[in-house]
Amino acid sequence: MIDFSLWRGDINPEKNRWVSPVLTVKIHLWEMAKNPQNDGAFQFLKHTLAMLRFHDVNHITLAGFNHQNPIFGLSFAVQQRGMLADGSPVTPYIVVEFEEAFQFSTTFKCFRAEVVSAVPCTEEGEPVGDT
Repeated sequence: MIDFSLWRGDINPEKNRWVSPVLTVKIHLWEMAKNPQNDGAFQFLKHTLAMLRFHDVNHITLAGFNHQNPIFGLSFAVQQRGMLADGSPVTPYIVVEFEEAFQFSTTFKCFRAEVVSAVPCTEEGEPVGDT
């Protein structure tokens, strides 16, 4: 993970502003494939720099943040929150987990997730081309 940014949002009822906390992450992704020229070795292909944004974030836990922050995986689940008085369901949480690869991990709940961008990048995670 290259960047991890939390914004507390902007709740101001007097000005009718209702923006809940936002978490934005920038992640260097790649495809890992067996190297056909070296039995047993792997190569890293299709380097991509992705920016993800999560809205209405709460119940966040964060552990092991450091200078590297690799993750093993990213998973999403839906957690129901019950029913309204009229019997209709309450908007469910999206439960997000950045699975630990080496020390860093985080989990949180949100109501909306989006891919802001996904652009080709170098092996070092620097964008390439017209980005």
